[in-house]
Amino acid sequence: MAARHRDWLRQADADLRHARQARGHGAHEWACFAAEQAAEKSLTAVILSRGADAWGHTVTALLGLVTTAEQAGEELITCAKSLDKHYIPTRYPNGFDTGAPVDFYTKKDSDDAIPCAERLISFARSQIEQPEERRSGCSTLGASRHRDPAGGAQDHLVRLAGQRHSDAGKRR
Repeated sequence: MAARHRDWLRQADADLRHARQARGHGAHEWACFAAEQAAEKSLTAVILSRGADAWGHTVTALLGLVTTAEQAGEELITCAKSLDKHYIPTRYPNGFDTGAPVDFYTKKDSDDAIPCAERLISFARSQIEQPEERRSGCSTLGASRHRDPAGGAQDHLVRLAGQRHSDAGKRR
């Protein structure tokens, strides 16, 4: 199988550009979603670069697959958790009791989300570019362990965040 991690990283960069453009046009819900997607795809790139199969959409869980809480640091973990909140409600009106996502997302939301995505992409790029023996966290990921959509990612959330995230491993 061809190494596709570079494709995922390029798409992460493209999603980040889209987030900036959406913010510039006042489409803050889309800016936040694109920022979440950029972070998710960059961490998927790290996992693929290590020969494993990435599974799931929870940025915090994906971060937990590639590093430890100590290595990631509180700021990166907080960014991942913040971006996770933009996966569904940015796109679907039923994420709110009334109204549409466009009614709820603000410039501040996109101004917060985009720098978080930038930090996670930068971190992901550093993980891909480092020699294996200098990477933080797991240097080799077993693909079978990470393909469990019923909860395999929760182990990594517990390790990374110290608590379970109710959506971990449920979204595909």
